[in-house]
Amino acid sequence: MGDNIPGEIIVISISQFNELWDSLKEELMEKRFFLDPQKDVFKYYISRLNNPQYLKSDEIYYRSRINDTGEPFISICNSLNAPPKDRCNSGRLNGKGIRYLYLSNDIKTSVSEVRPWIGSIVEVAKFKVRNDNDTLIIKDFLPMVKKSIINSIKNSNIPKNEKDSALRNALVENRLKKAISRKFSQPVSGNKSELEYLVTQCITEYIRDYDKTFNGKSYDGIRYASSVNEDGYNILIFNPDKMEPIDDELAARVKINKHEIDYPNLEYNFE
Repeated sequence: MGDNIPGEIIVISISQFNELWDSLKEELMEKRFFLDPQKDVFKYYISRLNNPQYLKSDEIYYRSRINDTGEPFISICNSLNAPPKDRCNSGRLNGKGIRYLYLSNDIKTSVSEVRPWIGSIVEVAKFKVRNDNDTLIIKDFLPMVKKSIINSIKNSNIPKNEKDSALRNALVENRLKKAISRKFSQPVSGNKSELEYLVTQCITEYIRDYDKTFNGKSYDGIRYASSVNEDGYNILIFNPDKMEPIDDELAARVKINKHEIDYPNLEYNFE
């Protein structure tokens, strides 16, 4: 993945961002399929975070699915890839019938994201960029540790007299990342999920259809924090056909036993 490059100084109010988020939610309740790319929440918040990360073909990501059939999945490509459009239910970042691929950076996060119950079996596959010559551009909402930001600016090639302003800007942008990532990953009760997902689905569609990098490139996906594993993160790929399973074998077959995940060579505690 790429490096964060600080931009110009910006002024961001997280409270104002939250107000714009709530306003967008109210509007979407009335106009679900209307997306105005000129709205302030898009122009002054989402598009301000123009620090693309890059997903290369040598990086491995994971996708999990609960297997309640009693038999191992026969084909990884069919069972663990993104489902066809007519089987895509409404999700956190996708509307009904919209086909995206949800991935995680490690097995623990991937398994945790499917919310398995005690006694369930979860099967995990590895994915990579399909074309070895491709590099996917990812919109990044994953906040950094403050110390890492300070060290990054300190060791950068930014002129010394500009480093203070660059640091202030980077810290402000990081607060915005944290706020957006929290919106993307916060748990939602089942009876409210469709309403709460309207905004995250809309933001995702804006990034897919309108948002661009500084050099005018479109994004291939989004990276955001996991709500179930503080050390993990998720990646959403807009076009699942740009990724492929590695071979047709499982990365792991996981059994959920009490508060632990049990499988050969790997044990994770679900506390």
